[in-house]
Formats: sequence, C-alpha cells, structure tokens
Amino acid sequence: MASQFFAVKTFFRSACEGRPERPDKYFDPEATLVEERIQLIKAKSPAEARKKAEKDAVEYARRILYKNPYNQQVTLEYMGLCEIYEIQQPLADKTEIYAASRIINRKVSKAKIGRTYLNERQSFDHSRRKKFLNKDHIHE
Repeated sequence: MASQFFAVKTFFRSACEGRPERPDKYFDPEATLVEERIQLIKAKSPAEARKKAEKDAVEYARRILYKNPYNQQVTLEYMGLCEIYEIQQPLADKTEIYAASRIINRKVSKAKIGRTYLNERQSFDHSRRKKFLNKDHIHE
C-alpha cells in the first residue's frame, strides 16, 4: 500500500505547578489550557498515522516546559486523544485537510455550538491566558 496523507488532531492540556508569585485579577487557580493540534502525517494506514502522531505528541509535550509570569512551572500533557481524517484528494490550494461532524439536537443554537466547539468567548481573551504564557516572551 502506498503512503498517503492523513490530518491528525491531537489534544493537549497545559497545567501550572507551584505556588504563584503575585497573582493578579486574571489569575485563575483552577484554569487549565486545552490545545488542539492538527498535523499532516504521511502514512500507509490510519493505524500507522495514529502511531506516528501519538509518538510525536508525546515528544512535543515533553519539549514544553517553561515558567509563566507568576513564576510557576508550565507543563504540557498529551491527553491520549487523537482523531484521524483521511485526505482523499491531492494536496493543493483549498484542499480539505480536516473535517469533523457531530450529531447535535436541532434546538441547540448556533451561538451555543460556537461556544462549545470554537470557544469564541476565550479565543481573544488574552488576559485569561496569561497564566499559560512563557514569561521570557512577554514584553511589558
């Protein structure tokens, strides 16, 4: 079987360890950050794509280790969650590299779907994300 491309989505969770120094109004001690990462993986089968993506996910999570602005250690954990999408056409401009579908009751509003799956309210709220920033990359 010839190799082909798969879009593989993996999920990660960032956590902050240690007592925070000078927490401000944006500091939420209960907050974690969940990241979705989509990669193109060349493989001969979905099983091989999963294996390659999961190996990379573990290595990716291991590389993330830094201090946040509150001087806490930020770590990243691969959550063991992986979705695979087989790309059916040649890669070119506008090639669909990932698609997901969910069965949702028709009474659920577009706004609720957006909040649930796109997290629109937090996507540009950088103040709530301060806890997960690398303090070495902040210019105050």
